[in-house]
Amino acid sequence: MIKKKKKHFNFSIQMIVFGILIITILPMNLLYIHAARQSVKALNVQAETSVQNLLALIGTDISERITQTNRYMGEVVSNNAYYTALPQQESWDEYQLNKFFLGQNLIDNTTVSTAADTYFVFSKTKADYLIARPGRLANQLSYESLKNFITEYVSNNKASSWHLIWIDEKPFLMCCHYAKETYFGGLIGLSNQKKILLKGLTYESARISFEEDPKGRSSGKEAAEVLPDKNIVCVSKQIPVCPKFFMVCEVSEADVIQDLAFLQRYSYSIALGYLILIPVLLLVLGILLLNPLKILLAAIPEIGNGNTSYRIGNHHVAREYRQIYETFDHTLDEMQELRIQNYEIELKKQKAELETKQMALEKQQVELQNLQLMIRPHFLQNTLGLLYSLSQMEETESLGETILYLSDYFRHIYRSEDLIPFSTELTLIEGYLAMAEIQFPESFEIDYQIDPELEEVKVPPLLIHNFIENVISHASRKGDYLMIELRLRREGDLAVFEIKDNGIGIPVGKLEEINQGHPIRDKKRMHVGIYNSWKRLEILYGGKASLHYDSALFEGTTVTVKIPIPEEQQEEK
Repeated sequence: MIKKKKKHFNFSIQMIVFGILIITILPMNLLYIHAARQSVKALNVQAETSVQNLLALIGTDISERITQTNRYMGEVVSNNAYYTALPQQESWDEYQLNKFFLGQNLIDNTTVSTAADTYFVFSKTKADYLIARPGRLANQLSYESLKNFITEYVSNNKASSWHLIWIDEKPFLMCCHYAKETYFGGLIGLSNQKKILLKGLTYESARISFEEDPKGRSSGKEAAEVLPDKNIVCVSKQIPVCPKFFMVCEVSEADVIQDLAFLQRYSYSIALGYLILIPVLLLVLGILLLNPLKILLAAIPEIGNGNTSYRIGNHHVAREYRQIYETFDHTLDEMQELRIQNYEIELKKQKAELETKQMALEKQQVELQNLQLMIRPHFLQNTLGLLYSLSQMEETESLGETILYLSDYFRHIYRSEDLIPFSTELTLIEGYLAMAEIQFPESFEIDYQIDPELEEVKVPPLLIHNFIENVISHASRKGDYLMIELRLRREGDLAVFEIKDNGIGIPVGKLEEINQGHPIRDKKRMHVGIYNSWKRLEILYGGKASLHYDSALFEGTTVTVKIPIPEEQQEEK
């Protein structure tokens, strides 16, 4: 019979305590919050109703003024003799006379009636203005501002029904008739209505605005709502005779609920107090019970990561927790002692390995220096013989050049650097060939094919020089003219040197020994020049460098040397 494994629920003590507190406190807390929210909602509705009534009162006044203005402007267009005669006057004097009397009629209407605050007439044929406005509006709207507005308006429009405009950042309602190349318009200022609204509202945060087709306000309809994202009570009212025009009042919700009854405010505070009580109780329980457990739990990952030096130490906790902490730290002390012992054993082992590697490295360095310091006996013998011959022939200039070359040669032998720029090596090669030209006049020539970007690539001192020297010493036969090519090119991250000649070549047996990196022996002695080059490349570059000979008897020899280009020089290129 297969036993079913019991499921274990992964509940922490902190989660259990938190759940108990939520079940105990949350229902009462919700009741308090509900009561407080209902009180706030009732005040918001009251504020909305008050604002709507005031907006309706002002809206009625504006509607009446629009109706009177429409009636009066219709009478002027139909029955006013000065207005109808104005476009027909050809005489400028007669036109100005009609304009004067028409202006007096319009100003009389703005003075004695509650219709429009300002009227304007613009003759398109004569490009002339008539602006009728009472003196009481001089501070609200300047003549120049109105004139500039009319100029811009008539250049883009013909006629329009009532709509909202702004002049000098002040709101106006405007309508305009157009007939016989003449514009006739009326403006109703809204600044006084705004002042009346603000004065009638008891809320200091109230803000009044006038809008056309306001977006987000119940799809352009009248609305009273609370904007929760801004904590604002917003009421919008439509003007009946001007459907596109809305008056909008916004009041801060905090301003609305400032008159909330004391007990209602207190109930809301109690609800908040119960919410605050939950983390306070959690904090107290955490200090007494949960924090000591967290200290112990924090120590476990430290030990899992191998930090045996970690200790819990002394804490102001209950006696039971202190006993657990002391046992834990004692166990870690024993583990630390064993770790130190193992570390000392491993340290001694690593030290022995390091000393062995250091000795091998020092031996390798000494070997590299010995290889670099090896001087070919026959080269020294030939050079000294050449110096003697030049002195006997009193060739002082050639003698001086040879001595200078020999000085540079020995300086390169005793250089402390493992690598030098190829341009320095090339200078030494050119000096050597100049000396060889003195010793073997008109017997050879050399062609250089050097990539300019590789002239400063780092090479071992005298490496390429030795191969050129081998060509001069061993590749030619008496009476033959020797052609030498020295090439340097790039192949990926390698610098490739090729030393090519048309000399006597190398026998197959010796060629195989050279390419295998063996010293060359003959009846007289052992030749170690090429072997030393092999060893220097191996010590400096390991398996990253290569040396290879290609040769055919009586046809010539090509030496190919490939060495890595240092990373810093690769980045420069």
